[in-house]
Amino acid sequence: MKRASGGAVVDPLQSWPAFMDAVKDRMAMGANAYRDRPAATRPLPELLDELKAEVEDIAGWACCLWCRLEAMRASVEALGDTSARAPDDTQPRPRRMTGPGRAAR
Repeated sequence: MKRASGGAVVDPLQSWPAFMDAVKDRMAMGANAYRDRPAATRPLPELLDELKAEVEDIAGWACCLWCRLEAMRASVEALGDTSARAPDDTQPRPRRMTGPGRAAR
């Protein structure tokens, strides 16, 4: 199980209905915005361009999230949290992978 800030357990399966509700709401917004040109009637190259732009958006947001996570890690390390285990875990925390352009921690 993953832990959210504050120690609450986050179960992805319990979160699934809320996630799907958010997806449904997003699709309804899209249907409203494109009601004059539904996806089924749009030219395939136009749809492919839109999908490509969405993937680029996801990658861009992933980079923003990665940067925030790195900043959080630096803050935690600056506070001196060097424990190898979470207080209530029995398994060691996984260590960060190293590779080209990545420093071991």
